[in-house]
Amino acid sequence: MTIYLIRHCEAEGNITRRAHGHFDGKPTPNGLRQCQALAKRFDGIHLDAVYASHLTRANVTASYLAAPRGLNVIIDPRFAEIGLGVWEDRSWGEVARDYPQEWDLFSKEPWNFSIESGESYRQVADRFMAGLREMAATYNHSEVIALVSHSLALRCAVGRILDVPFEQPDGLSHCDNTGVTTINVSEDGALNIEKYACNTHLGELSTQAKLKRPLLDSHEINRAWAALRFDRAVDDMDTAIKLWHEVDCAVHRVGGLCPIETIHEELTTKPSYIARTAENEPIGIVVINLDKSAAENGAHISVLGVTEAQRGRSVGVQLIGQAMSVARKHGRSKLTLSVTQSNEHALALYRKMGFIVAYEFEQHGYQKYRMELML
Repeated sequence: MTIYLIRHCEAEGNITRRAHGHFDGKPTPNGLRQCQALAKRFDGIHLDAVYASHLTRANVTASYLAAPRGLNVIIDPRFAEIGLGVWEDRSWGEVARDYPQEWDLFSKEPWNFSIESGESYRQVADRFMAGLREMAATYNHSEVIALVSHSLALRCAVGRILDVPFEQPDGLSHCDNTGVTTINVSEDGALNIEKYACNTHLGELSTQAKLKRPLLDSHEINRAWAALRFDRAVDDMDTAIKLWHEVDCAVHRVGGLCPIETIHEELTTKPSYIARTAENEPIGIVVINLDKSAAENGAHISVLGVTEAQRGRSVGVQLIGQAMSVARKHGRSKLTLSVTQSNEHALALYRKMGFIVAYEFEQHGYQKYRMELML
């Protein structure tokens, strides 16, 4: 028997740098392209069954393998990602700030990690392996199975198969999104790794290539992907107003700077956040208007900007991730924004996140798009 262990496609949490264990984030547009590449990689390979966890990012990935073969995806929660409890949907930067001891264990001693309402690595390995051994016992020796799961869950399982101690986690590299691990199951039920985390089908679609190294400490990864933390703007109004003025005309507004009185009112009456690095440097701001799109059950990004020195470093992606999180917490199903049609950099960012153009309009003599993202 052959079992292909596959990591899900790129999803929101992978690029917004948020803790998505059991949180059910959606695939990104690049993630869906990865699914297409994965499907092509499996062209001509017979599959008898396709499994996935209950999380959207996994079962969407699995559907690209199941549907062409007339199969239904078999959902099994035992193959879900590690449950991160009170960390779920928080930025990794906030996690590191607010839970320093637990974060240190998660990053450096995962075998000792635990978090309120979450799971340990051992618990994940135990449930995953129970499901995998049940699968191996259910199917005939000649059958071929695809199983779509998640990064840490797969790492725990593969470590258990290879008998790699939890105390030596660096013995296993992180698997790229849609990376494929091939397992051969012998007639006596022994599990043998033939190939680990193969991502040759991705090319320029690789998420791993952008991350360089998918750890979460800002001192250990490419600075462009360092996880930010978000502070309420009302707790540091001087910095928030300064950030607003820096990004005001350049990003969202025309016709001069917004009066300080108006900025102050916006920051105090609407969810507003300053993005900071681990070194406490303020580098961006986002303001979410919960009233403007309320009639369509949406939330509107009224201000989103990054300091000039930090532009092009994926900070905007994390700011949008914060806005998505706020919108969802208020029960909104849509995120909207407006952008000048000539702002190609901003348009590229929004499309990368999955925003689509809803309509065009004119404001102050400028042609703009109203864009929206379904949550």
